[in-house]
Amino acid sequence: MKTTAAAIKMPPVMTAGSGRGESGSNGWYSIRAAANNAAEICIYDEIGGWGISARRFAEELSALGQINRINLHIHSPGGAVLDGIAIYNLLKAHPA
Repeated sequence: MKTTAAAIKMPPVMTAGSGRGESGSNGWYSIRAAANNAAEICIYDEIGGWGISARRFAEELSALGQINRINLHIHSPGGAVLDGIAIYNLLKAHPA
């Protein structure tokens, strides 16, 4: 059986238009304060590179102030390993 590329159904890919790397300007990345001293973090695209950088993530995480809980949602195709490790370390070191 021969399979062509057109016959393979691929899942939809989320991409951002303009404003990449800016929280709240698109559907693929956001950090926002929620109720009861909680924060909601969503990363639905590449980490580093054209996606969210560790530096930007650190700035926005710090801007949340005192929070007790972080609800984290990640669906990423991958990206820059060093940015990913830095984001992991930022989350692990956070008191929430």
